[in-house]
Amino acid sequence: QSVIISQVGIFFFQYYYTKELLGLYSIGFQIAVMVKLLTDTLNMSWSPFLYELISGTKTINKVYITRLLWTLIGILTLGLIFVNFTAGFILKIMTTPAYYGAQEFILWFTLGFLFYGIYVFLFPILIKHEKQKYISTVTFINVFVMILLNVWFIDIFGYMGIAYAYCMTYFIMFLSL
Repeated sequence: QSVIISQVGIFFFQYYYTKELLGLYSIGFQIAVMVKLLTDTLNMSWSPFLYELISGTKTINKVYITRLLWTLIGILTLGLIFVNFTAGFILKIMTTPAYYGAQEFILWFTLGFLFYGIYVFLFPILIKHEKQKYISTVTFINVFVMILLNVWFIDIFGYMGIAYAYCMTYFIMFLSL
């Protein structure tokens, strides 16, 4: 699902806009992926730990789990802030001036990855409560929501609507929890 969501934006850029704008979009996405990598890294240790905590026969310390979750969200937010503040510098080191405009996409991608991260961090709790069918439904519907948001936002916001739709898709997924 996350692969499809990232590829839908590329399709819309290829269909509606120039290759130059697609290049900016792609560079911005690649820089923002650092937040997703942080999410995936944190989740590799968080998920097994949370599964162990919630699958035990002992009572669950919800305050402890909540504090850990807020810590993870805080770390992810710091990663988002770091990527956004250093994006201009990274673009200047790694690209030519033609690609400096990619920075306008980065905030929306990193926000999308933040909402994705919160969703992923809470995912084991949904599994614990046997919400697999709900997860499948939300995931399936969310792909169509992404396509509709792209069409709608392109009409309203132009090429930036694709980045807004990306962020909004993960925000809706987060809200579905």
